Amino acid sequence: IHDGRNGQLRSGGSNVNLITVVGAALHQLRTSSVLEDSMKFQIDVLVTQLGLESSIDTKCAALNHLYLPVFNRTSGNYPHLKEQLKRPLNDCLNDHTIDSRGDIGSEVRMAAINVLSEATVWDDAFCHEAFGFLYGLATEKLDKVRNCAWSCIRKICLTPQDLERTAAYSTTSVSYFAFLFTFAQDSDSLVPMLHGFITTASLGTELLVRNTRIAFLQHLNTRPTAEKSLIQETVIQIILSALSTTQPTKASETSSPRLLRPALETLAFILDNETKNTSYRHLLPSLKAVHASTDLPTLQALVGLYACFLNHGDLRSEVLVILHQLLLHRYPSIRLAAASALYIASDSEALRELDLGAEKGELRDGVKRVLRESQKIRG
Repeated sequence: IHDGRNGQLRSGGSNVNLITVVGAALHQLRTSSVLEDSMKFQIDVLVTQLGLESSIDTKCAALNHLYLPVFNRTSGNYPHLKEQLKRPLNDCLNDHTIDSRGDIGSEVRMAAINVLSEATVWDDAFCHEAFGFLYGLATEKLDKVRNCAWSCIRKICLTPQDLERTAAYSTTSVSYFAFLFTFAQDSDSLVPMLHGFITTASLGTELLVRNTRIAFLQHLNTRPTAEKSLIQETVIQIILSALSTTQPTKASETSSPRLLRPALETLAFILDNETKNTSYRHLLPSLKAVHASTDLPTLQALVGLYACFLNHGDLRSEVLVILHQLLLHRYPSIRLAAASALYIASDSEALRELDLGAEKGELRDGVKRVLRESQKIRG
């Protein structure tokens, strides 16, 4: 079953069956006196099947055989095994593969959580990053993944006092989400937790959206100013990373375009509820890249964020110009959203007279008149 040319299982649809054979042999070795070199070889075979190019079924099959007691036993003689598993396991905890069946990556995420739940001697250096991802999965919008992550947290992370305190928590409740925020003690845990939070607070069910946002506000309002600023800056970094086509920063290395819309809506939510006018001017140049998007919900979230920026004095003039430019957007619904934001801000008569359904060339002169009127009002 092993391809001697590249050190991996042969490719093809039979990999799941072959992995099952390897896993069964591995578990026999755990209860025998066979040399641990044999265990190392078979563990290596399983770990190689967690690569990004492997199928969902192959990853799940490999993860189902990678129970941690194996690594605890071999770690003395083969300390590289944990390091070898670290990156593939973290990748599996962040597998968001989507196809016609939906979020099939959720099966990989749950299988990776089950590997963590078998932990007995995870050392801090190895598990710190993985546990950060685990906290994020405990806040994500899919019930089955959130429940799986919470079961793992209760099994290996909580003190007896916390177990008693959280025994009756529902994974959709305000108390549950508020409790999870207490785990966000540094940027390593805050970033993945915010990844889960922003998707749930934006794309979850009505109950999840309401309760995650309430819990988030409760947490934000009890934090010192420095911690509030860290949370806001982290959301901005998630947006910038989702927009970037270059190498993501370490602080947001798991960001992706799927997080862009939820992050925009979350930042707008923060702006709607903050009392201090923090400057977000450095974000504006990057946001203009979203104007070319073909995803209407993302564009609408962007216009909503611009509308929130209008309440920040240092950004108002620049954002008004941007919103006027969006009156010429190729999508009429985005023109209408921009016009609504502008009308609330300026109550412009010229804006009311615009035919937002007209061709772009016909609309251009009218937009110029609206912009001139707005500049006179500001002057």
